[in-house]
Amino acid sequence: MNKNFFANRFGLAISFVCLSLFPSTFAWAGAAGNTASAQGPQQVVVANTAAQPVPVSTPSKDYFQSTIDFTGCTSQINVSTDFTVPAGKKLALQYVNVLVSSISPGQTFNIVVQANQDPTKFWLPLSPIGGFSNNQFVWAGHHNLLLVTDKVHVVLSTNQISFCIGSVTVSGELVSAQ
Repeated sequence: MNKNFFANRFGLAISFVCLSLFPSTFAWAGAAGNTASAQGPQQVVVANTAAQPVPVSTPSKDYFQSTIDFTGCTSQINVSTDFTVPAGKKLALQYVNVLVSSISPGQTFNIVVQANQDPTKFWLPLSPIGGFSNNQFVWAGHHNLLLVTDKVHVVLSTNQISFCIGSVTVSGELVSAQ
């Protein structure tokens, strides 16, 4: 008897849900039937004259990219370099790319990026890349947090003194300093 009572309630609930969907379905179908839809290609007419042309703006962008190759890590655990921003400009730093190769097993690297001698430093750990006979590390990332007015200071740090080579590339957009 309990099973029949449950089945009756369940069946009643299903019936109620189905019936409540019908009015909204018919209303939606009626609204869609009242709208006009265009068939085939439509012609667009622009009413501007030669004296008043359609305004078009194509701002020119001034991009900056610089790469510095280095050989180091033989006498120190930090290798640093500076990227100078052209005079009268600010650099919206967008990307920092680093590739480092080492012959020493267990050696790890990280990069510190600093703008304008600001005390804020961005620590970027380099990830190892497998499949090479030597240790390869890379960091490539979107870094749109810095607006640089003077220079970008980059420091490569390692946990061991050993031979390493690599390159650092910074890129972004130059904007007016005013």
